[in-house]
Amino acid sequence: MLNLEKLNIYKSFRGDIDSFGRSTNKKTREKINENDFRVIDEIVQGMILIKNNLSSDAYKKDIEDKTRESFGENYSDCQKLLDDIVNMTIG
Repeated sequence: MLNLEKLNIYKSFRGDIDSFGRSTNKKTREKINENDFRVIDEIVQGMILIKNNLSSDAYKKDIEDKTRESFGENYSDCQKLLDDIVNMTIG
């Protein structure tokens, strides 16, 4: 399950999975793994498409469902940070 701590780690690497793979230490890898990182990345990329009106309604629903499923009970706590990450990525 994804949470605020994992999102903050993702943000600290600015979504760069290669950098994450090269420079994470054991302690960080105990908190977030590559699969978590990829799921967050997929959600963020989907949110970018949605924000830029480049997605269908069906895709928007899929991303919203995936986000709620991936974050579970942490969803509402993570919404603001997810938006911040999307805005950071868009520049």
